[in-house]
Amino acid sequence: MRYRQNQLLMMENIEQFETRLRSESATCNRYLMAVCVRLFFEKRQAKLAEFQEEFARLTVSDDKIDLIEEFVEGLMEELLTPGAILHGMPEWQAQEARLSIERILLTRLYQQVMFPNEDADLSRDTVLSEHISKLQRVISPSHPALCIPQAYLSEAPWSFSQQQLSYISAYKTPREKLQCVIRCISSIMSLLHMSSGRVPAADDILPVLIYVVIMTNPPFLLSTVEYITCFIGEKLEGEEQFHWTLFCSVVKFIKTMDYLD
Repeated sequence: MRYRQNQLLMMENIEQFETRLRSESATCNRYLMAVCVRLFFEKRQAKLAEFQEEFARLTVSDDKIDLIEEFVEGLMEELLTPGAILHGMPEWQAQEARLSIERILLTRLYQQVMFPNEDADLSRDTVLSEHISKLQRVISPSHPALCIPQAYLSEAPWSFSQQQLSYISAYKTPREKLQCVIRCISSIMSLLHMSSGRVPAADDILPVLIYVVIMTNPPFLLSTVEYITCFIGEKLEGEEQFHWTLFCSVVKFIKTMDYLD
């Protein structure tokens, strides 16, 4: 029996080690690709400046998105041409390069794409943030407005999920912000499954997610929702679409909540 326990423990340690190695390998690959793309951009500063000037002249969101996608595609063609950095590289490296290009571009354009209406967007975000701050004073996991089943309350207040969502403002690209939402909801699903022993449905997740969003109160929430929806909303499918639809529904619901105990 002891031999079997030691064997199982060793297998678990090996699996954890393999997981850590894969994670570190992916991190190294992303960093390497980011360095290659930065070197690629250093020789194209004039082209990048021209793109930014053209982007600043546009006023319609669809035109801005089209311009970014067209510019990214042009850069990818350069990267993949014979003799270029990525020529002959596998698909995953090309995908990492695309993400790195988007990250660099959207970091430079962040204020323009995140707050296209400038002060009006910031003012709207402030109003919602203040509204959520008031909700924080009266809301609790057992609040009747949430109707969270008793079986799920053992894992409250879902601090890890709040932490994952709180990272959303640290990222610049819509895809990275979306991943924060997905990690948040995925952790909620895991915790609810642990509490009840069954796979939670959307109706189980929603009230908990409402509580998590309220307690996290991410900055610039409305602008973030519009930013992600505008740039990648139509490209989402499967689980990503499911998670994003849940999150958007929660934000809409929170906007209509009152402060009654």
